[in-house]
Amino acid sequence: MRLIKFLKNQGLYLIGSLILAVSLFAYVSSTNQGSQNNQTQQQMNSGNFLSSLASQRKAKVNLPLQLDVNDVRYFVTGAPENVTVQLVGPSALVTAAVNTKNFEVYANLHDLTLGNHTVTLKIRGLSKDIAAQIIPGKISINLAQRATRNIPVKVQYNNENIADGYDVGNAKSSIQTVQITGAAEQVARVQDVVAQLPIPNNTKSTINQRVQLQALDSNGNLVDVVMTPQITNVTLPITPGEGKKVVPVVLKAIGTNADEYTLTASVNEISVMGKQKILNDIKQVIVQVDVSGITSNTTKQVTVQSFDGVKSFDPTAITVNIQPTKGQNNNNDSSSSESSSSSESSSRSSSSASINDAKDTVSQDKDGSTDSAQVTTKNNK
Repeated sequence: MRLIKFLKNQGLYLIGSLILAVSLFAYVSSTNQGSQNNQTQQQMNSGNFLSSLASQRKAKVNLPLQLDVNDVRYFVTGAPENVTVQLVGPSALVTAAVNTKNFEVYANLHDLTLGNHTVTLKIRGLSKDIAAQIIPGKISINLAQRATRNIPVKVQYNNENIADGYDVGNAKSSIQTVQITGAAEQVARVQDVVAQLPIPNNTKSTINQRVQLQALDSNGNLVDVVMTPQITNVTLPITPGEGKKVVPVVLKAIGTNADEYTLTASVNEISVMGKQKILNDIKQVIVQVDVSGITSNTTKQVTVQSFDGVKSFDPTAITVNIQPTKGQNNNNDSSSSESSSSSESSSRSSSSASINDAKDTVSQDKDGSTDSAQVTTKNNK
C-alpha cells in the first residue's frame, strides 16, 4: 500500500515538473526570439550607417601653399601660390573637406640652407579616412637672403603718340615711392620702378589712368621682386600748344565789274603756325583783290599779317594774277600804256591786311586799295 501511495505521489511530481519545464522552455524561446529580432534591427540600422560611410567620392580642391620658413630673414622664390589636392574617401567626409577646406598643404623649409632645393609637400588637418594626392607633390624652390629697398616711381610714355601742336605737362603719380622686397641678389638688380602709361595715337586730352608698376634692371628687363603697393594712378596733362595747319587759299575779286576777271594765285594752300586752339577753328584764307580799273593782265601781292594766336603764315605774301575776261577797252595805245604803267606800279606795291579770327576785318593799304587776306573760321560762314 505504501508503495502504491509512493508511486502515485511521484507521478504527480513528475507531471508537475514536466509542465514547469515546458513553461520555462516556452518563456525562454519567446525571450530569445525578441532579443534576436532587436539585434537584427540594430544590425540593419548599423548596416545603413556603414553603407553611407562606405560610399566613396573623389574630388579635387585648390588650396594656397603654406611655406613654413623664417620670412624675416629669408625669401623664397619658385614656389607656386596654389596647389591642387585630389581627395578620395567616404562621400560625407570628402564633401565636408571640400566645403570647409579645414586642412592645408605646406612645405617645411626650416632646416634648409640657402640655395636651390626640391621639397616634398605635405598635408595637415585632414581626416585619416581620406586618401589625398597633392599635385604637384614636389616643388623646386630657392631660399635666399631677404632684402628690402625703397625706390621712387618714374612715369614713362610714348611722346610720339601726342597729337601735333599739343603740349605735355609733367606726369604725376599718386604713389611717389614703393617698397621692393625679395632675394637680396634680385633686389640689388632693380634700377627703376616705372609706371608705363599707355597713350593712344594722336591723343589731344589729359590722361588719368591706373597703371601697374614694374621693377626693371639697367637693361629694362623685369626683375622678380615684390612691390608694395603694386598699382598707381597716373595723370598726364595734355593741352593745346603751338602747331601748324595747312588750309586752302580762296581768291575773291572785289570792285567794279568784279565778275569780269579771272584770278590766279601763286599758291593753292597756305601754312598757318600758332596756338593749336586757334588753328582748330581756321578753315581757309580768303584773298580779296580789288580789280577796279584794271584793263590788262596785272600781278598783285597780298601780305598775310599774323594776329593774336597766330604766329606766322607761310608764305607770308600771296601773288595774284588778274586777267580781264571781257568789257575792257584795249584799242587806245595811250590807255594801254597807262594801264601797263599802272600794272607795273600795282605789281611793285604790296597790299597788307589786318586779320581778326572773330570778325574777318579788312584794312586798306597806303594806296587806298582794298586788297586783303582774310582768315575764315568755323564761326565765320
